[in-house]
Amino acid sequence: MHRPANMPKDRRHFSDEGFLANLDQPPFTDLIVGALLGFFVLHPTAMVLVGQDVSLQTIVASIGTSLSAYFAFIGMMTGFAGGMLRYQLKKQNRKLAKANEKLSAAVTERESLLRIISHDITNAMVSASAALTIVERRAHTTQMSCRNSADFVEIASEAQETLANAQQLLDFTKRMLAIQSGKMVMQLERLDLRPIVTSAAALYKEKAEAKRLEMDVHLPDADVFCAVEPVVLRNTVFGNLISNAVKFSLPGRTVRIELTRRNGRAYFSVTNIGPCIPDNLADRIFSPEACTTRPGTCGEQGTGFGLPLVAQFAEMMQGTVWVESVCEEGAPDLENGDVCRTTFTVDLPTA
Repeated sequence: MHRPANMPKDRRHFSDEGFLANLDQPPFTDLIVGALLGFFVLHPTAMVLVGQDVSLQTIVASIGTSLSAYFAFIGMMTGFAGGMLRYQLKKQNRKLAKANEKLSAAVTERESLLRIISHDITNAMVSASAALTIVERRAHTTQMSCRNSADFVEIASEAQETLANAQQLLDFTKRMLAIQSGKMVMQLERLDLRPIVTSAAALYKEKAEAKRLEMDVHLPDADVFCAVEPVVLRNTVFGNLISNAVKFSLPGRTVRIELTRRNGRAYFSVTNIGPCIPDNLADRIFSPEACTTRPGTCGEQGTGFGLPLVAQFAEMMQGTVWVESVCEEGAPDLENGDVCRTTFTVDLPTA
């Protein structure tokens, strides 16, 4: 069992940092070093220019003379100026490093929003397209009557709802950009999770039917209220977990979707029967930096963006996400490994 799976932070230390960034000594040290270098470099250089012999003995012997004191003072002032300049450069270098960290974080957030657009809206469009395809096929093979006319209306309604979800995702992406720029504060709504779960499962009904999968949805009788952002919870959190389960389910099996409530928290879980999660992916499956993309059981391709987004947005709603994969007893082995019962779970505080 791998838990929790909040978004990991990049803690890499780069070996190519600038020379100034690695010098953490105080400016007083720079002053002393600069003064010594000034005396032992600038002073002998001046002695050479006036035609004196330069050796360790002559330098030591000239320490008490006024000429050596003069050049020692010049060296100390040069060292002091150089030390202060180096100290200021180090301060500026630290400021630039902090600014670079903030910029990198902002770029990462923008990339996450683009992933929402490219990943989740694509799913919504595919579902709508599948529904409209059914309408087109039936229009060519049936004659209009009251009964099948009602069927067409229902399918078209589902397609319109899916496209409306895509529009909501676009609006949500705009709001997230406004939140990150400080122009808006993210608002969580106190909502019952049961209709959100039902709506999320409906988004992937066509994909499940195409693989002969049964969607087994279990909801409690009582309300389960949580403070959430409904669009991102349905499409990005619940939707991605359901889509992932459909993708990695063996054809003809069951995808179990369950919502429960206990000890002041709501638990949403999705269970599928399919290939086990490889050990080298289990600990970093929610990491946005790791390469975790795998083809589905029917060759479905993915981007690897979905699960990191689930972890990111679950954390924003004070929740966590984890995965548990257990070998299925009595199941025949696959060509590329064992068959496992894999469960992804998201828990959120109830409101």
